[in-house]
Amino acid sequence: MPTIIRFGGGAGDGAQKLVVNVDSGATVTARKGSVAVSAVSENGQAVLELDEAGTYTVSATKDGTTTPDVKTATVPQELTLSFVAAELNTNSWEMIKAVSDAGQGANYWSVGDTKDVTLTGNWQDLIMSNVTVKAFIIGFDHNSAVEGEHRIHFLMGKIGTKMVAFCDNLYDHQTSGAYFTMNTTNTNSGGWEASRMRKTVLGNSNTPDVPLEGSLIAVLPEELRAAAEGGPAGGVKDERALRVLRRAYGEAMASVVEHALSKGGGASMHQAYLKNYGALGSEGGESKAPVCFTGGDRLEE
Repeated sequence: MPTIIRFGGGAGDGAQKLVVNVDSGATVTARKGSVAVSAVSENGQAVLELDEAGTYTVSATKDGTTTPDVKTATVPQELTLSFVAAELNTNSWEMIKAVSDAGQGANYWSVGDTKDVTLTGNWQDLIMSNVTVKAFIIGFDHNSAVEGEHRIHFLMGKIGTKMVAFCDNLYDHQTSGAYFTMNTTNTNSGGWEASRMRKTVLGNSNTPDVPLEGSLIAVLPEELRAAAEGGPAGGVKDERALRVLRRAYGEAMASVVEHALSKGGGASMHQAYLKNYGALGSEGGESKAPVCFTGGDRLEE
């Protein structure tokens, strides 16, 4: 029987049990007002006897580390607490969100660390059949005055070691069909907020728990959708957004491309420049333009 330590009273005959699955050797503590009851986990489980009914906050500590996912429990109940893994990819999205909510992301992980995301379903005309893409951290609490604190910012992504851009079968063509178009006509009326890219392609017109069919959010795994929280993009709060040119490629590259576009070069000039010459990344390191992913196992150079 695990060791039980009590603060604020002893258990009576009518004690309620709280069962917590957690690493062996961890001390689990349940708190409710001035009452605190602790037990040490043995064989992966701690059993706490609580003589007051109600809702408790529950956490665990081991080797000086406390679980970031402090949970609430109404006894009797069984729940699971987890400690943070050093490797980002080993952690669940629920755990990553708990670390982020606690403002501790930078204390565990670094910019560039990756987390596998498996995409399944139809994203416009692009068929995603269990495609694994690496989402990687690009910053912590960036632009917090606008986007809010306690954020881990991810960019998607890489396949293997290659940066990829998702491309449909009519990339660089104007079309009104189910493709990755900013708008169905040659207009920027309404800006980002009213664009087809934002509302339909990325799926920001719906919430992650009710994803829009054919959108990016719809092909994301359910666990990631549950954990995702967006920040303002163009003045609106989005679960998914495109990186603006200066963030993606840096000030110098943005100026070159915008000058080309202003001279009538169009999207093809933008594509050709980035594809053939690469770009100066916003972090200051040299990077090449993303490889175009068009489905299946093909990565088009």
